[in-house]
Amino acid sequence: MEYLLKRATRNKKKYFLLLFLSFFLCDFIILRWYGAPILGKCELSEDYGPPQAPVVAELADDYDELANYDVIDEKDDEKRILPSLIPLTESRIDHQLAQLLCDQHDSNDPAIQGCQGLEAFRRGDSWTGGMKLHLLPGNHNIEEAKGRLVMRDGGLPVDVTVYDVEKSSSADYVRGKEVLARLMKMQGWPGIPRVYAVCARSTKQKDICHHAPNTTNGIDFFSYIVERFDNFTFFCPTPSYDEQCWKLLNLQQHFNLQPNSRQAALVVIRNLAAMFHVFYENGVLPLQLAPNQLVVTENFDVKLTIVEHIYFLPKKHGEKKPTFTRFFGDTTCAASPLCHSADIIKKEKIFKEFGQECRELIGLCDPYTSRCYGIDVQTYVCLFSKWIIENLITTVLDGNDAPLEALLVCTQQINPKTRCSWKAVENTLNRVLAKT
Repeated sequence: MEYLLKRATRNKKKYFLLLFLSFFLCDFIILRWYGAPILGKCELSEDYGPPQAPVVAELADDYDELANYDVIDEKDDEKRILPSLIPLTESRIDHQLAQLLCDQHDSNDPAIQGCQGLEAFRRGDSWTGGMKLHLLPGNHNIEEAKGRLVMRDGGLPVDVTVYDVEKSSSADYVRGKEVLARLMKMQGWPGIPRVYAVCARSTKQKDICHHAPNTTNGIDFFSYIVERFDNFTFFCPTPSYDEQCWKLLNLQQHFNLQPNSRQAALVVIRNLAAMFHVFYENGVLPLQLAPNQLVVTENFDVKLTIVEHIYFLPKKHGEKKPTFTRFFGDTTCAASPLCHSADIIKKEKIFKEFGQECRELIGLCDPYTSRCYGIDVQTYVCLFSKWIIENLITTVLDGNDAPLEALLVCTQQINPKTRCSWKAVENTLNRVLAKT
């Protein structure tokens, strides 16, 4: 090699030619052995527009059946595609709902009455589980009647809705069963409306939990009694993000009527964080969230009035603690702009209103894995940071609130990797409230 270099240096043209060939050969070897996977990931399709949602097969059998109603799936890791929300078939919804109802029935949970308890509620002539149902006058919709549960122990009455639905060809019928399945799945979670009684029957009006549910043709009738919140304070009175809603005037007025407005505001944020943290731990992603779907009760609990658009993310396999794949979190990307989906921003009003400073919504590609970061319920920390958290905290700051000021900073971080989580928000407010 030394001899060749000496010979080559006698002629400058040969020297530079040899040098060029050496660099070329070195680059070729590096790219050949180390760069192939990277080049494969960075390969772009001819379409440079927003990722398109593919048509995907039904969820694989190895997923937890009861953890997925509408689910999010990734069909092909090597293609730059956006995963789609997969609607379940009616037979699968019937199977899941029957399993949830019958498991609850077998546990003899007195908190949720079955078919017999629901019929006793309807008659209204005796106490059922320490409660009695009074239907309100003026109910013109027999499938959705308003009522009130009176407590035998003298506790505050509870406003409820009595649903009584018969099989039809309407998509709303199937969707109604799916909503009931979600409610049953999430019973006991903070912020979720309580179900007091539920009954599902087969074609012959037989209780599916008493007559071999696996042999029926499905659920043809279902009824349930669920909590409603008409008389409480909504974050915003309408679904519109108008100026009144941006400033949370409806909520601020409610707090001003309280003897301790500071404590009320902080408790509401804490309870909101607790609800969303449970969502995170269970892989729940709420979509199409409107401001009039969040309500504050007389105890300053935060409730989500509609669960129709709650989705369950797929579980990651091989993890000791349950973790979930973020929405389009495994989509291949070459650069962050390719992780931006104008279609999602357009469909989700809350993303459009408050998501311009949330990197995972604008587009965030992990340079080490060439994957989009994706969206989960932690994204709502960013979405709520200025609209709810800053709006409420700035009205109660007293000049000696370092933890709250730090909370304002960490919730407004653009990068989700440096932004504080819902659990951090909950813990911080618990410490502040303990000193109040």
